[in-house]
Amino acid sequence: MASVDLHTHSTASDGSLTPGELVDYAYEAGVVALALTDHDTIDGLREAEAEARRLKMEFIPGVELSMTTAGGSVHVLGYSFDPASPDLQAALRRFAVRRYERNLKIIERFAGLGVRITEEDLARQAGGPERLMNAGRPHFARLLIEQRLVGNFEEAFERYLGKGKPAYAPKSKLDPEEGIAVIHAARGVAVLAHPKYSGTQNREELATLVEQLVQAGLDGLECHYTDHTPEETAFYQELARRHALAVTGGTDFHGSSTPETRLGRGRDNLALSYDLVDNLRAAHYRRYG
Repeated sequence: MASVDLHTHSTASDGSLTPGELVDYAYEAGVVALALTDHDTIDGLREAEAEARRLKMEFIPGVELSMTTAGGSVHVLGYSFDPASPDLQAALRRFAVRRYERNLKIIERFAGLGVRITEEDLARQAGGPERLMNAGRPHFARLLIEQRLVGNFEEAFERYLGKGKPAYAPKSKLDPEEGIAVIHAARGVAVLAHPKYSGTQNREELATLVEQLVQAGLDGLECHYTDHTPEETAFYQELARRHALAVTGGTDFHGSSTPETRLGRGRDNLALSYDLVDNLRAAHYRRYG
C-alpha cells in the first residue's frame, strides 16, 4: 500500500543515507510523498528535491528545529517553506556555529577520557569537511563503534554521549516563539514533532504545552509517529481537534542507526496515508491563503 513519510533524516544531519539515497529508498519502498526534515539544517534539500523530481515523486521541504521550554526540549518541524528565506538562513547559520562549538567540547571531553577523536575524524564520518558543521552525537557514536569502544549506538549513548554522561555537552536551542516565528517568516507550517518526547509524559502538562505553542503560532501536531501507542495517538488527535491543528505523521527514519524503523511504515505500526499531506497543505492555506 502506498504511504507517505513526513519525518526523515539524511547524512545532512544524523541519518545514514545521503539525501539522494533517501529519496531512492523511499521510492523503492512505495512512498509517494516524502519530507526531508534534518536537524537544524536544510543542506540536504536541494539534492533530495532534484532526485525526487527525477523520479516524479512528491517532495516537501522540511526541517526539524531544536527548541527549549521551561519543561525541557521540544522539536518543531517546519514544512513547505522558502529555503532562501533570510530569517531561516540566519537562524540555521547560528545553529551551525553553535553545533560546531558543541562538538569541540565533546572532542575535549573524550580526550579527557583517553579517547582520541579529531575534527578530521568527525568530518570524515559526517561525509566530508563541508559537512563538519552538520555533525552531531550520532557521528561520534559511529566513531566509537569504529574504534570498537562500544558495540552499538545504544551503548555509545548509555556510556558516553547521553545527557549526564561523561562526554555529553548541551545543545544550543531556540525558544519556541522564536523558532515558530522563523518558520513563519519563511512561509512555512510549524508542527510539534513526536509529542511523546516533549519533556513530559503527563497529559495535563502536555496539553498546557500545546496550548502555549498554539499561542506562539503552532500549526500542527505529529500525531502518527513510530513510538506512539494507539492510545497516545488518539489523545494527540483529540488535542489537534481541540486547537484546530493539522494532524501529521512520520517515522523519524534515520537509516542504519534505527534499523527497526522502516521508511513509511515505522515498526509496521503506522498507516501514513496521503491525507496527512492534504492536512499540511490545508494548514499552509489557512495561514497564508
